[in-house]
Amino acid sequence: EIIGTIVLLSVLIPSPNATLVTVAIINLGISFVFYAIYFSWAVYKGWFDSFWEGIFHSFAFKNKKAVSNLLRTAVPLSIGTFLEYGEWELLTFFIAYMGPAEVAAWSLLGSVWSLFESATNGLGSAAGVRVAYHLGKGNATMAKKSAYKSLLLSVLAACFITSILFMCGRNLSTWFTTDATLQHMLNDCIPLIGLGNLTMTFGMVSWSLVGAQGRYRLATGISLVSSWLITIPMAIIVIFGLRLDLTSVVGAVVIGYSTISAALAYVLIRSDWERLSKIILELNALTGEVYSSDEEDGSSSSSSESDSSDSDDSDSEDDDKVSGLR
Repeated sequence: EIIGTIVLLSVLIPSPNATLVTVAIINLGISFVFYAIYFSWAVYKGWFDSFWEGIFHSFAFKNKKAVSNLLRTAVPLSIGTFLEYGEWELLTFFIAYMGPAEVAAWSLLGSVWSLFESATNGLGSAAGVRVAYHLGKGNATMAKKSAYKSLLLSVLAACFITSILFMCGRNLSTWFTTDATLQHMLNDCIPLIGLGNLTMTFGMVSWSLVGAQGRYRLATGISLVSSWLITIPMAIIVIFGLRLDLTSVVGAVVIGYSTISAALAYVLIRSDWERLSKIILELNALTGEVYSSDEEDGSSSSSSESDSSDSDDSDSEDDDKVSGLR
């Protein structure tokens, strides 16, 4: 998909009739084409076979507790996404007070920031899925270990990506623009972007881990407080009050990410993992939600019982613990 987009843009953009609308149409068309390819491939491989009945032959809205649980999870996630992108766009309106060059530089910085965010976004998602799996299986100890190891891995990944940024140095700005003024602004912000990448990565993974505990409202609340009570006020002060340059706004964003990271790290360290696991197990029992792996474990345990009829209760408990660690 990326290669196709690059090739089409490289061919059509040099045309004298090309506009931003042309770029939008290209991206939209490629998105539709690859969506059809992905969906067709998933159907061909049979990845939807286990879900067709639930999609078309059941009315899930009858399960009010499950729907309520879904909404309690989805609404904070939606608000968190809105705040994440809304903060950056709101800062764009503030930066317009500085001048058109600053707005252009800020847009380019957004591209760099999105690149770093995409590089570690999968790590946070995978960590959240793993921690939620262990908590749903009642393995609080494994969930705690997975969370801490994920944080360590995220820091190492952020350091690696930041080192690449610093090695690129001033050459990075030349990849985005040929304007000397914009290059100078971008070069001044590169050190702060590297520092911000460290705090942003740690904060993103921490947010996913707190959400995996079933506490999306808490994670979203922390992000809300940091964004609208720390980052935005600081940006207003440095732009309209002190009349500083673009690096001061980047510094405000970095301070905001640092605050989020510290607060979420405190939440993770102080978490009662055993209690959280019990709450998730009880909630899943009430809503009727189960993991597909639970069914596999159940089928494997039933087959083992048929093979060995003399297995006692203690052996079955040990098997459950081993399957849970898996």
